[in-house]
Amino acid sequence: MVDELKVTPGRGGNPKIGDIKKSRELGYSHKDQGKHIWAACENCGAERWVRIVKGKPDSRLCRLCGVILSRKRGEDNPGWKGGRSKDTDGYIRVLLPYDDFFLTMARRDRRVLEHRLVMAKHLQRCLLPWEVVHHKGTKYPSCSIENKSDNRIENLELLPTQKQHLVDMITKQHIIDLEKRVTLLEAENTALRKQIVALAQSIDRKQEGLW
Repeated sequence: MVDELKVTPGRGGNPKIGDIKKSRELGYSHKDQGKHIWAACENCGAERWVRIVKGKPDSRLCRLCGVILSRKRGEDNPGWKGGRSKDTDGYIRVLLPYDDFFLTMARRDRRVLEHRLVMAKHLQRCLLPWEVVHHKGTKYPSCSIENKSDNRIENLELLPTQKQHLVDMITKQHIIDLEKRVTLLEAENTALRKQIVALAQSIDRKQEGLW
């Protein structure tokens, strides 16, 4: 909860914007070593004491305005981040307005996968449900794991059905598994060569001892 305090001015007169006082001067515990600043709410202008955190006021809004604005949705909410969010699978989803041309591609919550939206805007049409937008991973080495948040059109490829997408994914994963296997075999070969060299040196020393 935002730590702010409205007070009745005393003999010293009204506080001025920017005035700073120690927390204990405002009635907080004597163990409280913090400070408060007299600041105005950016929404309604109400002035109050606000705790200073890391050199800045802990809140730009008073408690009442904070509660009211937190209940607003979309661009009216101060925490609005453009309607973009990342889901648990690593894909970016975008919130579409009710009158958006591509709204039919979205779920019931009006969110659509950003990579599908980018491709649809590129083609200037809504995508069909069975069409798949594949991340090519152009920013990464061949056969590397796709970057699901790199939704540049250059990194996207439209596939007619899920079948082609599955074939591509299986092929890439098989190549990755083979590369790991080759790396493991190379490490084993290196270890064996060292053992052979050590064994040969041991035999040479024994033969020298017989002579």
